[in-house]
Amino acid sequence: MDYNDGKIKHSPGVDFTDLNYKDVMTDYYGFKQNGAHYGQVFSMAEIGEKRYRAANVAISRAVTRLGKRGLVIPMCGACARWSGCNLTDEGLELAKTILPSSTETLLNSKISD
Repeated sequence: MDYNDGKIKHSPGVDFTDLNYKDVMTDYYGFKQNGAHYGQVFSMAEIGEKRYRAANVAISRAVTRLGKRGLVIPMCGACARWSGCNLTDEGLELAKTILPSSTETLLNSKISD
């Protein structure tokens, strides 16, 4: 299955996604990364397994809902374990109305890549 289907016209970000689950876990949930770039970047022992898994499920469900609305394309690594999503053009337009300064930063980083 081609997840893109021509819906993404901008360049994805670092780790090939506009939004990576680990960034949401760090920025939204406040989980501290252990310094690893790939693999297990969080300590379940430090966070608590129940809290860690609940955050993962919440992010996954949110991305699934946004995907069904045509706003994102879910992505995952085949060899390295990571998950994230890319904004579709429709998702990017909606993001501009909700988070104009954050979207501008995202777009500027894409232009300089």
